[in-house]
This record gives sequence, structure tokens and C-alpha cells, in this order.
Amino acid sequence: MGRLLRILGIAIASAYFASMLALNSATATIPKPPSPSLATDFIGQTAIISAQAMESSRVQPAIPVKAEIDAKTQVLFEQLFDGFGAFNILIIFLLTVGPLKLIVPFVKLTANADPALRRQLALRGFGISTLVIFAVALLCQNVMKSWQIDLSAMLIATGIILFLVALRTVLAQYNTPTTKDATPVNSSLKLTINPLVFPSILTPYGIAVVVTMSAMFGRMAIAPGSMFLLLLLVMVLNLGVMLVAHPLLNLIKPVTLRVLGFVFGVMQVALGLDMILTGVKLEAIALKFLLGL
Repeated sequence: MGRLLRILGIAIASAYFASMLALNSATATIPKPPSPSLATDFIGQTAIISAQAMESSRVQPAIPVKAEIDAKTQVLFEQLFDGFGAFNILIIFLLTVGPLKLIVPFVKLTANADPALRRQLALRGFGISTLVIFAVALLCQNVMKSWQIDLSAMLIATGIILFLVALRTVLAQYNTPTTKDATPVNSSLKLTINPLVFPSILTPYGIAVVVTMSAMFGRMAIAPGSMFLLLLLVMVLNLGVMLVAHPLLNLIKPVTLRVLGFVFGVMQVALGLDMILTGVKLEAIALKFLLGL
């Protein structure tokens, strides 16, 4: 009897311990709910990350548009040419299409002409050259826009032409003068276009300078009509010099004209270099702006 009670007690104890172990294992497998503070931190970090992603997708690198580039370069252009006015342009026109270079060629062309023919040549040369230079100033600005030629490129090209021609003129002063007389020219009205208008009055580099100045006038704080007044003034001076070329050459010694030609040639060389450097400066300014430096 006592042995039976012992076995029964052992069985009851075993069942009790087994039930306790099952209860503990079931309690361990039930997941605990997350802490309120941890959940709040996770939600906040997720919101910050998504906001940063949206901001980064919305912010794009600033690429300057054409209107912004034109506005910025216009300001820099005005700063670069600050103080450059109508008087400076008049000096440039006098150096390139002015009357000083016209005295000797006109005297040679009209050496055998009577005063009436000289006057007709001078008047016709004045009228044709004035119409041509006005047409060049009016039309070439639109041509540059349609061909998409930058002002800096035109400055560099004009500067190179003017520099080379003026340098050749300056260096020609050192050539040994020839004693052989040139063959007299048979004066007639056929000489009006060539060689009187082209290239005596309107030189190739002079036309290039007028084209460049007409493009610059659109960006400078100068009235557009003032350029035509300056060109008309220079053409009137050319007419006056042609009308009095023979008496003027008798009054002024050839050596004086040679010295003046040398001085003006040096100034033209400097003007050509200045145009080249100005064109390079404009390109550097535009490149600096595009790179955001």
C-alpha cells in the first residue's frame, strides 16, 4: 500500500512539472509589443529619410538659361566698356575709314584730270561710299544674328585683320624708296567704284570695324542713330579732303604725310591688338559665368 502511494505521488509530481514547463515555453514564444518610444523614433526617422529623398529629387543643379546668360554678359559688357563713348568711336572711324589715308591715292588718281572731273569723282565717291557704309551698318547686324556669330568672334577677326594690315603699313616705312615713277592714270568716272571707293575710301578693315561697331551699339548705352551721324561726319571729311587734295598736298610736304601715316599706323596696330584682347576677355567672362566661377 505504501509503495502504491509513492508511485502515485511521483506521477502527480511529474505531471505537475510537465505542465509548468509547457506553460513557460508558451509564454516565451508570445512576442512582446514594441515599446512606444521605440516606435515613435522609428516613425520619425522614416519621415526624415523620405523628406530628404523628396528634397534631393526636387533640387536639380542650376543650369543657366540663355536669357540669364545674356543678361549677365550684358552687365559685364557694360562694365568692360565703361567710359567708351561716341568720341572713342569717332577716333576709331577716323583711323580706319578717315581722310588721312585718302590724300595721296586721290591725287594719283586725278593727276591728269581737270578740276571739274576731280569734283565729279569726289562727289560720286562720297555718295557711293556713304550709301554702302550705311547699308553695311544696317544689314550686317542682322546677318550676324542669323549666322549666330558672337561679338567676341567678330572683335577677334576684325582685330587680326586690322593688326596685320597696319603692321604691314608700319613696316613698309623701312623699305627702300624706289626712284621709278609710276605710270600716270587716265582719269575718268570709271575709277569711281574701283579704286576710289574700294579700297581707297572704304578699306576692307574699315568695313570690318564698322560691322563690329554696329554690333556693339546694340549693347552700349549710346543712341543707335549716333553711329550713322559719326559715319556721315567722317564721310563729309573724306569729301572735303578729296576736293582740296591737290592744294593740300602742295601745302603739306610728303615727309609730313609719311610721318603722320606712320603714327596712325602704330595706332591702328594698337587698336587691332586691343580688339583681339577685348574679344578674348568677353569669351573668358562668358566661360567663367557658365562654369559658375
